[in-house]
Amino acid sequence: MFSLFVVYHKTVYDDFYQTISEDNKKYIKFYGVKDKIENLPSIYEYELSVYNKNLQELQYNESSAFYHIYKNKLYTDLSYIGFAQYDMIINNETINTINSQIAETPTIFASFFAIEESKLALHGSLNLIVEPITFFGSILNNYNHFFSKDYKKDDIMKAPFIMCNTFVIPVVMYEKYMGWLSSYFTHDIDVEELNKIRSINYGFLDTRENTLNRGHLIEVCSAVFLAIEIIEGAKLQYIDIQHDHNARL
Repeated sequence: MFSLFVVYHKTVYDDFYQTISEDNKKYIKFYGVKDKIENLPSIYEYELSVYNKNLQELQYNESSAFYHIYKNKLYTDLSYIGFAQYDMIINNETINTINSQIAETPTIFASFFAIEESKLALHGSLNLIVEPITFFGSILNNYNHFFSKDYKKDDIMKAPFIMCNTFVIPVVMYEKYMGWLSSYFTHDIDVEELNKIRSINYGFLDTRENTLNRGHLIEVCSAVFLAIEIIEGAKLQYIDIQHDHNARL
């Protein structure tokens, strides 16, 4: 059994799910981090028993779903858990592919990838991995320290990077991820590294405020963690999810 949490802050596009059969709709769970949408069955973050309002105030945006779903144990009846941003178009084939393979080898299901050899495919937070290596290095060093590993940048660059915080993974992998990631929601990275990044904008800073975009931070953490899981033997399976960039306008 799996659930795909569609995470939004103010808008959901009904036509993005119109091809999904009634039976397959049971796998989709709408999850709101800010505004309430009338007549849309949703889990609202601020109504959960464990809720940290500071995460929205610190602009974690949709990424705060990782933390609150984990802390409130909203996945205990699942074998796989998935996340998709609100501007993703999901269809029956997406659901059927996942259902047909979740009983096999531990699998990461995803649609959006970026690798160093294809820099033109990189955009948004993933530029941070290739260009300002200081930030990527900070995350990787933290990962190595937490898991007692010794991965280098060149090791990670051999694996695809999963983008947009849109993927489906085994629950045991999610718990492993959150065991590490939870600290990022309460402790910012080293101040010296942050100051290096603030000197130049690579899509990571909110240029209107010149502040750290913590939502992008979690996207990079996800990409690094899942890349290492693939290196360590997890199967990677493509699923058909389309990204409507215009929905963010």
